Amino acid sequence: MEGQIAAILAYTDACIHETIENYQSEYQSIFSEISSLAPPPRVLLALTVYNNALGYPGIEEAASTAEVEQLAASTKRILDEWNAMLCDTGDVNGFGCVDLYRAFNGPDGTSAAGVNLGADYTHPSQIGNDVIASLLGGVDISAIAG
Repeated sequence: MEGQIAAILAYTDACIHETIENYQSEYQSIFSEISSLAPPPRVLLALTVYNNALGYPGIEEAASTAEVEQLAASTKRILDEWNAMLCDTGDVNGFGCVDLYRAFNGPDGTSAAGVNLGADYTHPSQIGNDVIASLLGGVDISAIAG
């Protein structure tokens, strides 16, 4: 875990931005292909990524308080930019965006996902799956179906 923390803390803004730009072209290709293969009427959705680093079990033992705070700030920067890329790229290709990030990590993306995650603190728990189901059920498909 210490190695992963150190790696995340070493990411620069330029590195984050360049990496996300590289993935953006891949997502553009994927979303475009899906869009071309899914004939109307259709509902296409991109789901944002939640932060499972915040509150990860054992992180306080593996890192100092300052490192945990830096990790929170770094992962927020990464996921804010990543999720914006996902939603923007999806939108260009006719996808709606479902914001799991803020549903799991709070309105500003800085809360631990907690009970939304299962025992592995990676995959959604039943509570998290219920949150996802609620978000999906609340999507206004009138604007994106067709």
